[in-house]
Formats: sequence, structure tokens, C-alpha cells
Amino acid sequence: MDRETIVFFDAECLLCNRAVRWMARHDPRKRLAFAPLDGETARAIVPAVKNDGETMLVARKCGGDWRVSERSQAVVEALEVAGGAPVRLRLLKLVPRPVRDLGYRLVAKSRYQVFGKIDHCAVPEEGLRERVLP
Repeated sequence: MDRETIVFFDAECLLCNRAVRWMARHDPRKRLAFAPLDGETARAIVPAVKNDGETMLVARKCGGDWRVSERSQAVVEALEVAGGAPVRLRLLKLVPRPVRDLGYRLVAKSRYQVFGKIDHCAVPEEGLRERVLP
């Protein structure tokens, strides 16, 4: 599997877990890999990025280095790589990034209260298991 694009997510967040499942389903070429923000892969690839616990990150390999995007730009890049949600991507790109990021922050701040939190390790379904990195 191509591991040149990795989506880092809050593994305790139910909304984030659902988003990962949704992205995996809409990624027919399986170009996205997924890793928890507090995992080994995140520590190795994005150690310098401030992890405030509210920010999804997408790391894309560029030459020998990783380029990291956050918040709504990470969502846009994950959709671009997956390729399975072109209409949503076009609509999202129409919204200016500061406005997208404001919406992202509002949802991120209330995600545990609205969607809930996982207090145990969520085991991914069979088709997603090989795409989740430590």
C-alpha cells in the first residue's frame, strides 16, 4: 500500500473515527493511511507540529520530506488524495480557508460533547485494519 499520505486523527474522538471510516470508504485506490495523533507514527513524522488535540493533520511525502497540513486544509488534501468525493471537495475549496478553519475549530471544540469519546481501543474493521499505522 502507498503510504505517502497519512491522515493523523484523534483516536479517542467518535467523530474522528467516523471520518476515518468515511475517508477509507471513499478512497477506492487505498492511497490514504491513518494513524492516531498520539501514536508512534505521529511522533516520528510530525514531532515538531503542535498537537492541541483538536487538529487533524495530513502528512504528504514530498521528495524525502513530509509536508504537513492541518485543520480544514488537511481535510481538503485528504479528499484530493482519496479522489472519491469530488463534489464535496469542489464545494469545500470554494470556501475561503479562514472561514473553513473557523468552522473546523467550532466543531473540534465541541466534538466530545456532541459525538462522544471512546474510552477503549477501537478495533478497525477488516478492510481498514491494514491501513492503520501505530
